[in-house]
Amino acid sequence: MAPPDLFFKEAIQLISDTTVQGVLFGINFSLYFLCAQRFYSRYRKASPHEQRRILFAFMYNSLMVLMAAWELGINGRLMQLTYIEHGHQENVF
Repeated sequence: MAPPDLFFKEAIQLISDTTVQGVLFGINFSLYFLCAQRFYSRYRKASPHEQRRILFAFMYNSLMVLMAAWELGINGRLMQLTYIEHGHQENVF
């Protein structure tokens, strides 16, 4: 039988991993939209050369946010597989 503190440690790890990552992604997502507004206002007033640079920066930021969202989803699925789908197995320890 598993030691009693093992379940507590696993519960803390599950909550801390997913919660911290979710909170940081929320902050990142909010900053992304603030930057998008700034990019749009600068894009309208810029010269054609500046517009290309602004568009590149916006696309780069969009790619980073999409990759972070993808990683958040993969990590959530990993936690689901680790703790929920395999939690019903007996004689794991």
